[in-house]
Amino acid sequence: MLAKKKVLSLHYKNHPLEIAYFIHLWDATTILFLHWLGSSKDVFLGATQDKKINRHTLIGFDFPWHGDSSYIAKLDIDDLVQITRLVIEALELKEFILVGHSMWGLVGLLYLQNNVHSIKAFINVEWNLAKDDCEFSWYIASLDYGVFKEEFWDNPAMFDLSPSVVSYSKSWKLLNLFYSLSLPKLYIYGENSKISKISINGENGEISYISELENNKIQTTKISQSWHHPFDTNPTEFYEAIENYIVDNGF
Repeated sequence: MLAKKKVLSLHYKNHPLEIAYFIHLWDATTILFLHWLGSSKDVFLGATQDKKINRHTLIGFDFPWHGDSSYIAKLDIDDLVQITRLVIEALELKEFILVGHSMWGLVGLLYLQNNVHSIKAFINVEWNLAKDDCEFSWYIASLDYGVFKEEFWDNPAMFDLSPSVVSYSKSWKLLNLFYSLSLPKLYIYGENSKISKISINGENGEISYISELENNKIQTTKISQSWHHPFDTNPTEFYEAIENYIVDNGF
């Protein structure tokens, strides 16, 4: 069955908001994908054609000003968490697996701190969990909008959202929140990605990001021949990793 592209008509902060999404209906577990900053739902459309994972119900949506969705000015990460909640409620999603990539892994994490009961598992694909994860956002947040437009492109969402990404990522709260979530968790990363170095609780020395996750009994999966976007650089292995995780945990 081909994925169907649809639009949700929502209201947020007294503004109309059109959220575009795709849905691939099937009988097995529901998986909701959250795309990364500056991208769209379409980066996960490949899942609907992958025989390892397309037996599941697959859903992805465009955040405001991304893909085919409309925009409300001056949104921050907390706003995106609430918009994610509205989408989940509108689609009546329950007992699903949440997959968040990069900065929108942060959105998924913040959503889960108050909604962990409705999720079967959380799959975080390539951070944001610590300060070193947001170098790009940190740089954008240092610019005024005129310089930003000249160096990148006229994307108010990216400019508006970057400061709140930095604010969250430079604290230690995200890593500790990720550890504390009382549900199954998987962290996926690319073999050729830079692995952050972090100092835990101000102690001397630095330890590797992945080792710290594993020391906290969080399952990790490395995607070979891949970088920050493993669903693009090695989609076969990426979707196989998700399917294996689902099967191994009986979801």
